[in-house]
Amino acid sequence: MQLLRTLALTAFILSLAFSTSVAADGPGTSATPVVTGHSTLRHFTRGLLRRALQPLKRDAPATVYYEAPTLLTGTVVGTDGMPLAGALVWAVGSQEQVRTNSKGDFALTLPTSGPVSLSCASRGCTQQTMQLNTGSQPNGVYFALRAATTQE
Repeated sequence: MQLLRTLALTAFILSLAFSTSVAADGPGTSATPVVTGHSTLRHFTRGLLRRALQPLKRDAPATVYYEAPTLLTGTVVGTDGMPLAGALVWAVGSQEQVRTNSKGDFALTLPTSGPVSLSCASRGCTQQTMQLNTGSQPNGVYFALRAATTQE
């Protein structure tokens, strides 16, 4: 890559050194090359070659950390203390949601092991939300939903 870069710049410099621009003042005038001072061209060429021969500066690769998803399990019970099947459990702000099985158990995969708000809702019950720190929270989250109250 470095050799290709050097060759391209050398070809460019040579084309600049040997190219001439035509100064035409009108018909019948001869073309005269426009020449800059030799020391200026030499200085320009040296600067280009010096930059071409320097090693490419590469930035250090960005460090990316991926957290392993966290599997969170738990149980949801109704007002009578019996397992609640079909209750919806989700992490607030996430698309991940699950329903409880016939025993009221659920397993929810969270994208991070940090703090998370976990919500649970079921028909006829009020929605309940709890704050968890899944990094230190043991599995076995327990939701006890209360019956929804109707106001007239």
